[in-house]
Amino acid sequence: MFTTEQIKEKLSKVETGADFPALATGLKNIGVTYYETKMEDGSSIFHGKNGYELPTVPNYEPILIADTVNLEQLKIDIANHQQGKSDYFQISRQSADNGVEKWAVCLVSMTCTYIDKAGKNVWVEHIPQ
Repeated sequence: MFTTEQIKEKLSKVETGADFPALATGLKNIGVTYYETKMEDGSSIFHGKNGYELPTVPNYEPILIADTVNLEQLKIDIANHQQGKSDYFQISRQSADNGVEKWAVCLVSMTCTYIDKAGKNVWVEHIPQ
C-alpha cells in the first residue's frame, strides 16, 4: 500500500489547481482510490483497496468554515485556482469562506465533491485526465 512519503512526494509537485489532474493521476497510480480533505486544517484521510486508510496531520492552523454555502463564488474561486491563480492554502481558505467543510476526491470516478457542514454535496466536478 501507499505510504505517507509517497503521498508527500506527489503533493510536493502541486503548486496550483492547474497541477491537480496530474496529482490525481499520480495518487491513483500509487493505489489511492479516494480521499477527503478538511478545510478546517488541511488534514486528509487517503483510502486504498481492502479498507486501507492513511490519515495525514493538519497542514495549517485551523480556519473557520462559513455556515452558508456561496456556490457561485466557489465556482469562480475554483475556476481561478484551476487556471493557476491560487495555491493550496488560498483555495482551502476560499472554500471555507464559501461554506465548504471538506472535499472528497474519488479517483475511481475521477470526481471532486465539495461538501458543506451539514454533509450535503454542494457541487461535483469531474477531474480532467
